Amino acid sequence: MAESLDKKYLLVDECKWTTQENGKQLTGELLRKANLLLFIKNYTIVPVLFLKSALKDDAGNAMLPEDVIELMK
Repeated sequence: MAESLDKKYLLVDECKWTTQENGKQLTGELLRKANLLLFIKNYTIVPVLFLKSALKDDAGNAMLPEDVIELMK
């Protein structure tokens, strides 16, 4: 979890080291869990999935190991 500098956004993430996951289902579960946090009302939630391999469906919020390496360059 990470808070933006302007304190408007909260990045919530989950790591999955399995293959062939359903991205929309994982994102839905992540958002459901995030909404259980008592302090979440003041933030816009930005869900991110860190995955071992590409999703069956493109949820648009997944990062693969090679994406992380590229961002570190």
